[in-house]
Amino acid sequence: DVTTFSFTQEQGRIEPILSMAPEEAKSQPLVMVNVYTRGVLSGKSRVGYQMRQLETFRKYEPGNPGRPRYIPLEPMPFNTHARIPGSVLMVIEHFTTDDVPRHNRRTVKPMVYIVRAYAFMARNIKVDT
Repeated sequence: DVTTFSFTQEQGRIEPILSMAPEEAKSQPLVMVNVYTRGVLSGKSRVGYQMRQLETFRKYEPGNPGRPRYIPLEPMPFNTHARIPGSVLMVIEHFTTDDVPRHNRRTVKPMVYIVRAYAFMARNIKVDT
């Protein structure tokens, strides 16, 4: 039986992180997302990580909660046998002050999707003018 956790407005919500960063993107620190799992018999184990520039995340907009997006994780060296690295669905936003109210979490419904990809390729296309 698989153990699952249902996120609510209170449970599973990370407290805001207050940090100071320069406005120039090159000088800003990287945001590192680490994902851990806890087994039945073992302690916690790091599953994957992702490092991104702060500027790649959406800026906080009052009254407009951000949409969650998938962040692909880099696999851990000991877990190289996993063919498909994991990903995490989350919202990270940044703002210039810390006195803004937090939005309620958007409701995410699990859905079955059919993904289709169309790839078109052409060479030496001539247009009559």
